[in-house]
Amino acid sequence: MVLSADGYKIVVTGITGNQGGSVFKALKESNKPYAITGITRDVSKPAAKELESQGVKMVSTTLSADNTAEVAKVFAGAQAVFAMTNFWEHTDKAREVKEGKMMVDAAKQANVGLFIYAGLPNYNEITGGKYVNVDHFDGKAEVEAYAKEQGVNIVSVQPAMYTNNFAPQGGCAPRKGEDGNYNLFMPEGFTKAQLSLIDIAPDYGLYVQKVLESGDAGKSGTVLAVSDQISGQEFLDVLSEAAGKKIGVIEVPAQVFRGALAQNMGERVATEFEEMLSAHFHYGYYGKEDASTSQTGLARNPTKWAQYAQTVDWSKL
Repeated sequence: MVLSADGYKIVVTGITGNQGGSVFKALKESNKPYAITGITRDVSKPAAKELESQGVKMVSTTLSADNTAEVAKVFAGAQAVFAMTNFWEHTDKAREVKEGKMMVDAAKQANVGLFIYAGLPNYNEITGGKYVNVDHFDGKAEVEAYAKEQGVNIVSVQPAMYTNNFAPQGGCAPRKGEDGNYNLFMPEGFTKAQLSLIDIAPDYGLYVQKVLESGDAGKSGTVLAVSDQISGQEFLDVLSEAAGKKIGVIEVPAQVFRGALAQNMGERVATEFEEMLSAHFHYGYYGKEDASTSQTGLARNPTKWAQYAQTVDWSKL
């Protein structure tokens, strides 16, 4: 880490959201000095004002595909950039890829030394072409590949499945059936799968901090941001104990799962969601990549599923 008089200069995109906000939190708690610039659309919003009060230089700009020159100006002088793209804002893979490539181009124009990207694995490649519709994974992998082609020093910090997806308001939360029993509703393979999980808001930034403060900070690579890996059955056992009630799982064929979700999500997004889960369950979230060393060198221990489950008010199910 090379420090200026004001600290290590880093630009953080998405700083008012889960991932960027987690990066800010980790860097603020670090014993290393950082000079942080945050990007947001509207610097007048309360979240932006709160960050300003904590020493962040907030800049208003749009991270659209046609805004390379303006974004490069924001990146100028930074030693590192943390970049993220939000597929779920628009569910358009082509748009996500274009916006990601734009930030790569801007970082290259600004001579940024380290481009940290909130990437994800390529499920098309991992599954040998079996699951080809997981756009929010494969699009990010395409951005990462492009950065390497352009000679940009990129580290892909890939978050595991969010634990809050299973909280009462999450999309994967247990539901009470007509028989009075609580179950998760999942495609086949959940119980025997090895689940990869992260408590995103408090923990994701730890992995970015690790990249910045380790001896490998100047090297391209991949960091698997996974806080816990447990079987689906272990997951259910912990959940049942924390919730104070038996929680099981209803596993259905992929086509049935997609059909049920399509009623609310539409066919395309339902297919994407099903393939994401099925690939996770049958091939591993990160494929055959070894995630066992991902938690070494962190500033503190990340949150295990059992710890997270104890913090949730399951009475709201």
